[in-house]
Amino acid sequence: MIKNLLLAMSIMSVINVCSEDLFDANNYKSLTEDNKAYRVGDTVTVLIFERTTAESSANTVAEREFNLKGQAFDNTRENDLGVGIGKGTEGDAVTRRNGFVSGTITALVTEKSDVGLLKIEGVQSIVLNGEKQSINIKGYVRREDINANNTVVSNRLTNAEIEFIGKGIVSDAQKPGWIATVFEWLGII
Repeated sequence: MIKNLLLAMSIMSVINVCSEDLFDANNYKSLTEDNKAYRVGDTVTVLIFERTTAESSANTVAEREFNLKGQAFDNTRENDLGVGIGKGTEGDAVTRRNGFVSGTITALVTEKSDVGLLKIEGVQSIVLNGEKQSINIKGYVRREDINANNTVVSNRLTNAEIEFIGKGIVSDAQKPGWIATVFEWLGII
C-alpha cells in the first residue's frame, strides 16, 4: 500500500500538472435561470403570425377646352361663327393586396452580436401529397424578447426574412402556360 502511494506521488511529481478554472463566465448559466436561448448553438421557437395589407389608389381628371367665337355683321342680319374644341380624361385605379401567414418553426442561434442581438436561422420542409412546402426564417432577436418558454413572436425579429415556398403539382398549376408567357412578353396581355 505504501509502495503504491509512493509510486503515485513520484509519477505526479514528474507529470506537469496544470489546472484550469472550472468557472467560465462566458457560458455560465444559473440553476435558477429560465431556459431561454442566449448563445450560439441554442435553439428558439419562432411563432409566425404575419398579416400584411397594402392599398394604393390613383385618381386622374384632366380637362382641356379651347373656344373661339366671332361675329360678322351685314345690313340684313347678324351672323355668329364659332369653333370649339374640348377634351376630357378621367381615370381611377385601386390596387389592394392582403396576406396572412402563420406557422411555427424552431431556429438556431448562429451568431451573437457585440450588443447582444442573437442572429437566428431556421428551415423547415414538409412534403404533403407530392407538394414540398418550406418555411425559411432569418433575423435578429433581443434576448429580452424571448419568452420564458423559449418562444418569440415573429414581429419581434429585426431584419426578418420569412419565406413560405411551395413546389410541386399545386404550385406548378398556378404558373401561367407558355402561350400566356409569350403573349405577356409581347405586351398583348
